[in-house]
Amino acid sequence: ANSWSRVVVDGKTQFEGTLTKGDTRKWQAQKSLKVRLGNAGGVILTYNDKVLGPAGKSGEALTRTFER
Repeated sequence: ANSWSRVVVDGKTQFEGTLTKGDTRKWQAQKSLKVRLGNAGGVILTYNDKVLGPAGKSGEALTRTFER
């Protein structure tokens, strides 16, 4: 499903906008990657080639931070 998203890589915003169903995006970080999602249930997260599944519940807003 569609989800408004913000991606911050190593402290700098790399993306802010709406991801639509079927979109695939990749980001690489040296230290941290922070993802803010407006519809967490509509986003499947993959981290270091491991599928984590839906980020949360449908309609749920949440922030996930990944650190090395």
